[in-house]
Amino acid sequence: MAKKKSQRIEPVNKLAEKKEQEAAAEFGACNSQLQSMQNQLRKLYQYRDDYNRQFSQSTNQGMGSSRLQDYLRFINNINHSVDKVLEQINKKTEECKKKRLFWLEQHQQVKKYAKVKEHYLVEELKAENKIEQKQSDEFSQAFFNRQKNHS
Repeated sequence: MAKKKSQRIEPVNKLAEKKEQEAAAEFGACNSQLQSMQNQLRKLYQYRDDYNRQFSQSTNQGMGSSRLQDYLRFINNINHSVDKVLEQINKKTEECKKKRLFWLEQHQQVKKYAKVKEHYLVEELKAENKIEQKQSDEFSQAFFNRQKNHS
């Protein structure tokens, strides 16, 4: 007996679900990396703020020019690190947006295939009901004819 349409679409449906799961995992991993970068940035900001407070306290007590230059160089390095992390965050944000869109596309595909399968199942049920009804009608007609012939 040939496979029903709802059975034939099942491998396509499974493949679409697999692609959706992979896309969701990639999107999730991207978001985790983005959160990690954002945490790193918060730590850099905190570190810079702490260092600035220490510097302010030191300047109130007086500071030599070499120490001031060291401080400025160090702050410059922190600012450079902040800029690099911000750049990485912007790139990762764009990457995550693309991965999210891809995941949503895959999710829509799964929904489409599920809808097609559901449509096929409804058609198959209608066809089965029609066959059952026809068999029931034929059985009733045959029973009626036998009763009529025996009377």
